[in-house]
Amino acid sequence: FNLPGTSHFTKIGNLSGGQKARVAFAALSLQNPHIIILDEPTNHLDIESVEALTSAIAKFNGGLVLVSHDARLIKEVDCELWVVEDGGCYRFEKGFDGYKDKVLDQLAEREAEVERMELKRREARAKQRAKHVDEKKVAMSVAKEKARLAEQAKKDAEESTAYTTAYNAASSGSATAAGASSGDASADNKEENKADKKEEKKDDKKKAKKEESEDSDSEEEEQKEEPKKAAKKDDKKKKAAPK
Repeated sequence: FNLPGTSHFTKIGNLSGGQKARVAFAALSLQNPHIIILDEPTNHLDIESVEALTSAIAKFNGGLVLVSHDARLIKEVDCELWVVEDGGCYRFEKGFDGYKDKVLDQLAEREAEVERMELKRREARAKQRAKHVDEKKVAMSVAKEKARLAEQAKKDAEESTAYTTAYNAASSGSATAAGASSGDASADNKEENKADKKEEKKDDKKKAKKEESEDSDSEEEEQKEEPKKAAKKDDKKKKAAPK
């Protein structure tokens, strides 16, 4: 089994993986079994050891259960092929080459599935990126619209302020003019009142003079009438006196 004599005095725990496998094969051959169960027997073996193991298995006259991923060993041993997958175990009728084609087809399907998933992921990322770009554009347009509205509101406020200032200035000017015109009107009213009073005084004087002249005329007439009245009285007395 190609295990040097110096290794026979070494503890098995201190041996390498390949040396441990050789010790296990030596112990197995000493038992002279009619059924051998080998689990990944080519692990830690070099090429010469794998070839020796393959030759020994082919010459073995008993039953063999071999678990291995070594394709060359499986093909050269020429045993029935049982596939363990998906929690079960079944006999594969098409031989190792058929199993190899099946595995390659499964790999191709997996690769195609991976590519589909990758394409799907890229499309999702592209949609997300496009959505993000659209949202960014929308946000930019909203920001521009807000800025435009703010600028318009600022202009409207400035125009309103200017209009209010002009209106207040015009109102104060009209109020001043109205005050001046009312002052002029009051002055005119005062003058008119003075003139009216003067006219009233003149009229009063005229009335007084007229009344005085009328009184004097009536006194003169009375004075003129008094001799006539006295003569009439005398005539009445004479007529009334007894004869």
